[in-house]
Amino acid sequence: MKILPGLNFKVKSTVIFAGVLGILLMIFIILKSPENYAFTVSLSILGTIFGWVFAFITSPYDKADKERLNNTTKVFGSFLTGYVISKADNPLRSFANKVITDSAIQCYAIAFIGFFCLSWLVVYVFRVYVNAH
Repeated sequence: MKILPGLNFKVKSTVIFAGVLGILLMIFIILKSPENYAFTVSLSILGTIFGWVFAFITSPYDKADKERLNNTTKVFGSFLTGYVISKADNPLRSFANKVITDSAIQCYAIAFIGFFCLSWLVVYVFRVYVNAH
């Protein structure tokens, strides 16, 4: 039985690694999640969605796609650096202090960041390496 036929070893190993890590991360979330389990799972899903979008933006298929994404990211980047960062300094500082001391928020952060990274990794690998062949 072949697993993921037609893909090279690097892509297969990335997908399998991400799948195993995702399962382990979900087990960690189930075991360590505070009472608000549904919120933690929602943050995991949100992290996955944001990771997918970020991977989509950082890995264009071709030159035309790169040009379209480049224009979009310039507009979004200008908004992000100009307005959002100037308004987000104090809330981010407050959130960082809570992450250090509150185990529930630590679990939320691990769920979001973990699934963001896994999603980004898998989508990036497929867009860059599978499309290239």
